[in-house]
Amino acid sequence: MVPVATRVAKAPMAIPFVHLTAFSTHIAGGNPAAVVLLSPEQDAALSNSARQAIGANFHQPMTAFVVPRDVNEDALPDHARAFNIRYFTANLEPGLCGHATLASAAALFADSARVPEDVDTIYFHAKNGVVVARKAEEGRVEIALAAGRHEPLPAEDPRAVELRAALARAIGPEVKIEFMAAGLGHLDFYCLVEVATDDLRSLPVKASEFMNSPFIVHVLTTPSDDPTVAFESRMFAPAASVPEDPVCGTAHALSTPYWAVKLGLHAQVEGSGILARQVSPRGGELRIRIDEEGLVRLAGPVTVISRGELYV
Repeated sequence: MVPVATRVAKAPMAIPFVHLTAFSTHIAGGNPAAVVLLSPEQDAALSNSARQAIGANFHQPMTAFVVPRDVNEDALPDHARAFNIRYFTANLEPGLCGHATLASAAALFADSARVPEDVDTIYFHAKNGVVVARKAEEGRVEIALAAGRHEPLPAEDPRAVELRAALARAIGPEVKIEFMAAGLGHLDFYCLVEVATDDLRSLPVKASEFMNSPFIVHVLTTPSDDPTVAFESRMFAPAASVPEDPVCGTAHALSTPYWAVKLGLHAQVEGSGILARQVSPRGGELRIRIDEEGLVRLAGPVTVISRGELYV
């Protein structure tokens, strides 16, 4: 009898991950992200389709994949390290995600095997540029994002007409719109909308109505009644499979320069910073300042929810 050849199943890769929530001190708040910690060998072996499947399985607002960069550490500033980072939602790969970068930095700062304890700065190389993360006061983590630019939308602009119609369906025609603007540059698919409401947190929003908007990301914002908080916001992007984002870093990179001008907060924003609050159901707070290079620095706490291993 001729023996039948058998194929030995290849052992799956065991890849560590950390599940965290950014901009909150408790697990029921902030914006969750899964951070997958890859070795260079695992990074080379993991296909794009596998990353997308992992993102779909985690089904978090964002899943980040980080791997050390192959660079000469002597070329980095003292007490710094560099990593490549990629982001996946359940169905697409964005070029940049602020809260997942914050979560990734927190995961790495807490992992002395990957980042020595004396390291206080991490350079994340993403598709849309380099994001610098630093240790901040009181255990917070700070990331620096390019300040968002915007242009007001004239009433006769076809985008303004479509956006107003979408807003009327989403929040009701009785809610007054104080200001509408389109994002520019890398945020050209964002819109910024100041609404007149005393309670943005409780404002009923039919997020699905924004599917008929000319923009992907919709940032609704209003000044805060809390004297310690400069402004509040909510963010909706159903076309990107995000009905409502719990806390969005890039939305604040767009809205902070607007409020700094409108509220006359330049001295505070360029000094110790201001406090902003995203009033989604989960909610979160961000300490924000704009540095001498014009970068928007967002700082917040990050809380670990769970740790484990993926088997791929």
